[in-house]
Amino acid sequence: MADPEKPSLELTQPASAAAPTAAGSATAAPTAAGSATAAPTATAAGTAHANAVPADAAVSAAAPGRARSGPWYLVTNQLNLMYLLAMGLVTGPKGFGRKYYADTLAWAPGWIPLFADGIPPAALAQVTSEADHLQPVIASVDLGALRGPIQTLDPQGRLRALQWPEEAQGDETLLFIPAPLPIGWLQAIIFASKEQKALIREQAADYANVPLGAYKQRVNARLFAAASKSASASLSALILPEPIDRLSLPLPDQDASVQQVSAVGAVQAMLVGLGNRGDALVTAGQSLSDPELPKPELPEPGLTDPEATATQSVEDPLLRALLAWAQGENSAANADLHGRILARLLSAIVDAKTQADEAPAGEGCPPDIQQVILDLLEAERTRLAEPKWQEALKRLIADLKGCLGLGDATISELFQRHQKPFSRGLLLFFLRQRSQELLELSERFDQPLLTDQDLVVAAALFGARGGWLELPGSIKDLPGLSSAISHRMAALSHRQRATGIDLGLAPARVEPLRELMTRKGGGGGWSKRQQEGALALARGMGWQEVLKTRISLGKGDYRLQVAGNGVQLLLDGEVKAVTVDVDQARLLELLARTAIPSRIDAEVRKRLRG
Repeated sequence: MADPEKPSLELTQPASAAAPTAAGSATAAPTAAGSATAAPTATAAGTAHANAVPADAAVSAAAPGRARSGPWYLVTNQLNLMYLLAMGLVTGPKGFGRKYYADTLAWAPGWIPLFADGIPPAALAQVTSEADHLQPVIASVDLGALRGPIQTLDPQGRLRALQWPEEAQGDETLLFIPAPLPIGWLQAIIFASKEQKALIREQAADYANVPLGAYKQRVNARLFAAASKSASASLSALILPEPIDRLSLPLPDQDASVQQVSAVGAVQAMLVGLGNRGDALVTAGQSLSDPELPKPELPEPGLTDPEATATQSVEDPLLRALLAWAQGENSAANADLHGRILARLLSAIVDAKTQADEAPAGEGCPPDIQQVILDLLEAERTRLAEPKWQEALKRLIADLKGCLGLGDATISELFQRHQKPFSRGLLLFFLRQRSQELLELSERFDQPLLTDQDLVVAAALFGARGGWLELPGSIKDLPGLSSAISHRMAALSHRQRATGIDLGLAPARVEPLRELMTRKGGGGGWSKRQQEGALALARGMGWQEVLKTRISLGKGDYRLQVAGNGVQLLLDGEVKAVTVDVDQARLLELLARTAIPSRIDAEVRKRLRG
C-alpha cells in the first residue's frame, strides 16, 4: 500500500485487459484479430509478469499503435552512467551494488524511466542530490526493437499499462520499462555544456572499464534548461512533486541483482577470448551464446574436428552443467558428479557476490571466492557415499589449498595428479587471479598437459568471479562483442524473471578466428575468403614458416643467375602462375598459442567477410 502522505498516481490497465479475477490477477481478453494481449499481474513477490507479444502480433482495432519514433531519454549522473557503461546493462539500483547514487532509477525500483523530450527540473535535481561532485547527464535510448508490457504516463498524469508499441498513442510523456535494457541501445550521451563534457571525459579516462569513447557524445543545453517549456504539466506537477523524496508510484518493486546474467555474459566473452585455443572452447561458446540455434557446419574429421565436438556437446556433462547454470535450471538433473558440483560452484560464486552487494552499508566486505569454493567442495565431499570419490575430492581440496600457500608440488605435478577437466580448471582458477592472466596463458604459462576442455571449466570460473564488470579491455574492445553479449544478458534476465519483454533479435555473436577459419567450405576445403584470411593472419604475424610459395612453369629452358644477394631464376615474359599455400595445421597450432593484436584480428576478419 502506498504511503498516505506521499502523492500517488492512478494505475490503469490497457484497453485489452479484462477485469481482475478473484485472485487479483488480470485475465487477457482477445483483440479484434482474435489474439490475446496479457496484462501484467502482481505475484506474491511483487514482480510483474506478462506474456511476450511477438513483433508481428495483430494490433487491436482500439489501439492503432502510434509509438513515438524519436529517442527516449534516461536522466542520471555521470558516476551512475559510468557504472552502467562498465556493467553493460541499464538496470535498477540493485544492479549497482553499493556504488549507486540516487537518480531517476530509484523512483520505481526495477523500472527504467525514459522521458519523451523535456526533462523536468526535479529530475535533474534528483540525480545530483547526494553529493556536490555529481553532474547531471542524459542518455538517449533507442526503443525500436522493444516489445511487451510496460507502463506509461499519459498527458492527464495517469499511469497506465500497455503493450508496447501496439497500444501506444503517440502522446506518452514518460515510460517505465522493466529493467534491464542492453547498453547497446544507448544512442548518445548528452551533456549540458562543452565544459561539462570535457570534465566528464577526463573523469571517465581514469577507469579502464568505462568505454565512454565508444558512444556518440553531444551537447544539448536545451534538455537541461531549468524551466523546460517542453516538460508537460503532468510531469512537472504530478509525477515529480517537491521534494522528490515524496514520490510514490503504484508500481511493484521488481528490482533485482544482475550478478548472475553478468557472470553468464562474462563466461561467453571469456570463451570468445580463448576460442582460438581449441575446438571444445568454440563449441562451448556456440552453445552458451545461442543454445537454441543449430551449430554451424564445421570441417570433416582430420586436422581439426570441431563438428564432432559440436554433435557430442549435449552429451558433455560439464558443458551440460554450464548450460543448465546459465539458464537457471536445477543442476540435480545432471547425472555426472563433476557436472553437478561445477554448476553448484558457479551458483555459489554468484550468490556470494549478490549477498555482499545487498549487505547493509558498513557491514560485510567483498567475498573470498576461493574460500567459498573450498567450503562448498568440503560440503560436497562429506555428502558423497563412495569412499573413492571422497578421497579424490580430499586430495583436490588439499592441492587447491597448497596453491594458496607453499604447496608440495610443481604445476606440472599438480596437472599429472589431477587429469580431469573439472579438477584442472579449478587448479587454474587457484593458480591465477585475473581473467587477463588466463587469456595470456598460452604465452606466459604454456603448459602442454592442459586441454581445451580444462580451459572451458577455467573460463566459467573466472567469468563467474569477475562478471562483465571486471572483464579485461582486450576482450570487451572486440568490435561487436559488447553489443552482442549485452543484448543476451538483458534477454536472459527477462526470460528468467518472465517479464514478457521481448528485445528482438540479438546481434550476431562474435566468433573466434579459429571458428571462422575452420568452418566447412562448399568444396570441403578452405573457401577463397578463408584462404585470404589465413594469408593475412600469417603475413600480419610474420609466420613465414606456415607459408609455401608455388611457381608453376611450363616446358622450356630457364636460366639461373647467381648474384650477391642470392640465386635468381630468369624467365621470359610475365609469370602469373605463382601461388602461396598455407599449412593449415601449423597455422592453427600457432593461433592456439599466440594472442592476436586487435589490428591484425580486425584485418583478418575483414578478409574473411569479403
